[in-house]
Amino acid sequence: MLFGLLALVFAAKVYAQVNGTYNPSRGFYNHPDFLFLSSPETFKSNLTQVNITREYGYSVEQLVFYMDNRIDGSPLSDADIELMSNAMELIRDLGMKALLRFGYTNNQTAAITEPEPSKVFNHIRQLYPFLKKYESIISTIQPGFVGVYGEGFYSKFPLSFILNHSHTLW
Repeated sequence: MLFGLLALVFAAKVYAQVNGTYNPSRGFYNHPDFLFLSSPETFKSNLTQVNITREYGYSVEQLVFYMDNRIDGSPLSDADIELMSNAMELIRDLGMKALLRFGYTNNQTAAITEPEPSKVFNHIRQLYPFLKKYESIISTIQPGFVGVYGEGFYSKFPLSFILNHSHTLW
């Protein structure tokens, strides 16, 4: 009985609209087109969807950064960081939060190609200042870097590798 009353009280909680945003910084989010660092023009074009998302009242945007131009393990360039920073600045300017994931490919049909673990860890180290700079607008960072979509499947690395390094990768 008490549980039922508590459930009713919590179910009846309604969040007021705040500055035109429903459910600010929690809950509902939009998953836009993928953001490939190898294609800056498409990357910028896909960001226009974020404005539309905001107009519909979402306050969290999922940004999946595909480092497809770094699948060979080469270091992230200043241009790569600038593209990602532009996306984060847009999120900030719109008063939104970002749900982040990093990966190398969304192609399930190609031969599995991923950087060696040492190169992935180098990318993570390179991303640290970027993540620190935008920590106030990052709602969460999803598991990433390994496998297609950065979701840990279709990976050339065995599950044991992923599990043994999950503290670093995720």
